[in-house]
Amino acid sequence: MTKVPMKTVIALSKRYDDRPAVQLNAVGHLAQAIGHEARDLAVVEYRTADGGSLGSIGWWPLVLLSGRAPKIEAFWQAARGGANPRACFVETMISGGSELQVAATAGLGAINLPIVAIAIHGPAAELDLMTRKLSLWRPTPCAPAA
Repeated sequence: MTKVPMKTVIALSKRYDDRPAVQLNAVGHLAQAIGHEARDLAVVEYRTADGGSLGSIGWWPLVLLSGRAPKIEAFWQAARGGANPRACFVETMISGGSELQVAATAGLGAINLPIVAIAIHGPAAELDLMTRKLSLWRPTPCAPAA
């Protein structure tokens, strides 16, 4: 395992705060993407006293942050400039199924693709510098059920 403290950051655009299902879908897809891309992603298997396995969970922290669209865009530009594994979930990926989403994304320029969330995995100190202007994510309270 690497001796440099690592972490994964997923930053959600506040533009989608009123759509928690969209945000959680983006988090799931981005976590899968980082798991696929990160060569140094350390995991540990959690076992119970009776020998059962609860599966392997990431060793390093995964931190959810949020910010207004311009801050998320700036974070994505900074992430793109480095060598750390990263992924971006944009509005065209919200619905329609993978084939339609890929086609819709390919039909637009990057400037026309509103970012829902981005993820990056790398040295914690480096990511801390990149994410200073973002806040810890807090879910928007839902109205009580009628």
